[in-house]
Amino acid sequence: MHDGAVPHEDDKVRYAIISDVHANRQAWNAVITDIRIAGADRIICLGDIVGYGPAPAEVLEQVYTRVHHILLGNHDAVICGKLDPGTFNDAARRIIRWTASRLDAKAARFFRKLPLVIHGSDFRCVHAELANPLRFGYVFGSGEAASVLGACREPVVFVGHTHVPGVFVAAPGGGVTAGPGVDFTLAPELRYVVNVGSVGQPRDGDPRAGYCLLDDVARTVVFRRVPFDVDAYRRELDAAGLPAAGGSFIQVSQALAGRPVRETLDFHPPVREDAPAAGHGVQNLESAVRRWRLAALILALLCLTAVGLAPFVLRRIRAAGDETVFAPVHAIAPAVAPGPRADLPLPEPTRGVVGRENPPGRWTVRLARPEIQRVAVEEGDGFPVFRVTCRAPAAFALVSQPVSASAGMRFTARAQVRWQEPFQGYLELCLLQGEGASARVLVRTEPDPAKAGRWVLASATMDRRQGGLRTGGPVRLAVRGTLAGDVLVRKCSLMRRE
Repeated sequence: MHDGAVPHEDDKVRYAIISDVHANRQAWNAVITDIRIAGADRIICLGDIVGYGPAPAEVLEQVYTRVHHILLGNHDAVICGKLDPGTFNDAARRIIRWTASRLDAKAARFFRKLPLVIHGSDFRCVHAELANPLRFGYVFGSGEAASVLGACREPVVFVGHTHVPGVFVAAPGGGVTAGPGVDFTLAPELRYVVNVGSVGQPRDGDPRAGYCLLDDVARTVVFRRVPFDVDAYRRELDAAGLPAAGGSFIQVSQALAGRPVRETLDFHPPVREDAPAAGHGVQNLESAVRRWRLAALILALLCLTAVGLAPFVLRRIRAAGDETVFAPVHAIAPAVAPGPRADLPLPEPTRGVVGRENPPGRWTVRLARPEIQRVAVEEGDGFPVFRVTCRAPAAFALVSQPVSASAGMRFTARAQVRWQEPFQGYLELCLLQGEGASARVLVRTEPDPAKAGRWVLASATMDRRQGGLRTGGPVRLAVRGTLAGDVLVRKCSLMRRE
């Protein structure tokens, strides 16, 4: 394993924290290029280098060569015999057998030596849960995040495993609040659990690879999304005779309409409470010894070769833009619980073209192809109006701030929509709960030529027969869809029915 001491605190240190590469060669190549351009000093991998994808040997070699600190994931653990294959479903076990046939005994020995936990001066990293890391329990909700924070003293813990980026925030004396994967500055009075998402198997409806940047001096966490050649990945899967298990990102047209992540899981933690193996359960980054001089030399040669390509790559990366424009992390805090039949007009967005320099207030804007999409907030008849423009069919979502809710509640969602001809596509009003992985579609609307240029009310109430919310916790309104053309959206609101 390649590890090293944390640099002296007077030095500027930026960590790139990746997870769940899953033998996806195309996604790995795109992310490592983005990491180099972002200027990260060190790379931490939270595990699951292999599994699902068709290039386990190639990706393992690349990660071994270029990553400074590597943790053990559940897919890696089953390859080296530390985890029972019976904890995976049939499809996943088939891929595990295929993966093991492409790796030699040296790879298994490498995985066997990996730590389950590493820590720096004030942060900790683990693949899944922290209290019993070899169990690989998922961190989906606030309760699981609270358990993670209760198992350590560090203010920040980075996790992976669910393939869904997100942030859990704990305030002194308060509960833990779940929010989406948005950039934020670490506040000294708060504690955080940060899910960095997945490089090779994103499951949050965005087909791009994801990872995080931690600036240990500026005290910021930045979520990065990087496009990669999904078609080439699918061709390699087909050539290897592998199913696209867990690969909902391949269906780009369904990028924002995937099944809840819990329904796509193929691993369940073992019932037996296994303790981490002695000797490599927890490893201190500051005391680890890095052994990768040869890799550094190779990387230096590659960098010299790439100098001539750097301006072109920079232009391509800048043209790709960022997928999510968001509010500060304090906007994740739930609002005051509404009373019966309370109308909940959502906060007004900031006017102007939405971008990193002009975030949309307490709204989140998600764009699947930002190079051909644009969102602006205009003034219309005294109301702020979202104008979404797409030059070609692409997915988007406008997501409100969270509103607190309890189990059994039903909501009515409303928005006024105006289609601008020519137009292709559809819109949905959805309720998002938790970290946004689960969406409940309330109404779908499509353009009506007879009503083009006119405001149309899209409104729906949760069906009483289907029941209200299954669990309590913050909910958000999402106006989402796939379109080519222009659409205007205004007067978004939620109402508690009972």
